[in-house]
Amino acid sequence: MDKKFLVIGCCGAGKSTLAKKMQERTGLPLIHLEHEYYRPGWVKPELKEFKEQREK
Repeated sequence: MDKKFLVIGCCGAGKSTLAKKMQERTGLPLIHLEHEYYRPGWVKPELKEFKEQREK
């Protein structure tokens, strides 16, 4: 079974800090969803483009 964890919360709550500490302790990959989804300037991709990117 793959192990995962999700950190959610309000802006400035320390989500990134907590996620980095959890990554260091567990060795699991750290993925920031906003880096995976949004384009520069916080532009949303077309759904088709996003799905194609995820298949790579």
